[in-house]
Amino acid sequence: MLILWLLTLGGNVVAPPSVSISDLITRSRSYDGRVIATEGEAIGDLMLRGEYGWVNLSDGSSAIGIYAFSKQLGQVKHLGRYQVAGDRVRITGTFYDACPVHSGQTDIHASSVEIIKSGSVVDEILDRSRLNLSLELALLAILAFALRQFVRGQPHRANGGQRK
Repeated sequence: MLILWLLTLGGNVVAPPSVSISDLITRSRSYDGRVIATEGEAIGDLMLRGEYGWVNLSDGSSAIGIYAFSKQLGQVKHLGRYQVAGDRVRITGTFYDACPVHSGQTDIHASSVEIIKSGSVVDEILDRSRLNLSLELALLAILAFALRQFVRGQPHRANGGQRK
C-alpha cells in the first residue's frame, strides 16, 4: 500500500519548465513570478551577506543574478573569469522581472542550487603559428621603416643634389 501511495504521489510532481537565461531576459514578463529551472556558468564574484547571497549565472549571451541561501551558494567553488571556467550550475526558483525585494532588479530567488559540472582553470595555449606570424610582421615593419629612413637620407636629383 505504501509503495502504491508513493508511486501515485511521485506521478503528480511536475518539474518546472527549463528556460535559458537569454529566453528569461527576452520574454521576462511571461515568466514573471513563475517557478522555473535554468542553468549556466557561475561568473563574477560570490557575494555572501549573512544568511543569503548572490551569484551571477551566464548562458554565454546573457546573465542574471541568483539570490539564494549562503549555504546553497557555498557549493560554488569556481567563478568564471579570465582563464577560469566557472562551475556549471542548475537553479530552480522563482523568476522576478522586477523583484519587489531587490529594488526592481531582474533576478531569480533560488529554492535549489545544484552543481552540474565543476569549473576549472583554463590553460592558455600558445599558438606557434600566430607567434611566428607576429614576429615576421614585426621584422617586416622594422625593415620598411629602415628602408624609408634610408631613402629619405639620399640626396634628391630634382634640386641638384641639395638637401632641403
